Amino acid sequence: MVRRNAPGPAPAGPRLPSQPARRVSSARERSSGRLPRASPPAAGRRARGAGETPDRDDFDPRGQQDPGVTVRAATPDDAGQVALILNHYIRHTTVSFKPNEYSDDAVRSLIEAQPFWVAEADDRVIGYATYGQFRNGPGYARTMEHTILMAPDAKGKGAGRALMATLERHARDAGAGSLWAGVSGENPEGLAFHKAIGFEEVAVLEKVGFKFGRWLDLTLLRKWLAPNS
Repeated sequence: MVRRNAPGPAPAGPRLPSQPARRVSSARERSSGRLPRASPPAAGRRARGAGETPDRDDFDPRGQQDPGVTVRAATPDDAGQVALILNHYIRHTTVSFKPNEYSDDAVRSLIEAQPFWVAEADDRVIGYATYGQFRNGPGYARTMEHTILMAPDAKGKGAGRALMATLERHARDAGAGSLWAGVSGENPEGLAFHKAIGFEEVAVLEKVGFKFGRWLDLTLLRKWLAPNS
């Protein structure tokens, strides 16, 4: 059963592939293969080593970014830290419906395949964001879906907002008309975060996920990126 909201006016102006097959809160993480890659980090930046970072969607109602937070394009060397964030979600939460954890190599392949950014603070990755085509096929070439996952101690630093601002700008410049998010019904913070940055709730897909022995709802949210979408 689907509960749909009445459409509203468009504002002016989001999976990792299931392992071992390649397919980011969210969502069917598919890459069209035609999207421009995120810009590489500035010359001279060193790669970060692995270090565990737990997860959580960032929600900073102040809209401020901590001066110690940096957003940059991910590199293959970030795979270990990104995998730790993602696998914590998979292992312990229903924020992700995925049942199987990802190897560093699987995450490295994703980083190399589609636009991908990380947020850093105190020399470690505290969150990441990526996007790909909403569904396969040329008819969906201008409709994108994203994933964003944050460390719990990143809350209030504005890192989530900074990641999304970078991701949205990249998707808009690449010609995307809209950006979609799929948020677990058991992730109210993720839902609040997306609404706070301009996403509108479009539909609730009831009992489409199943994890830890129970059915899970998925909320779909959309943000228009092109003024005439």
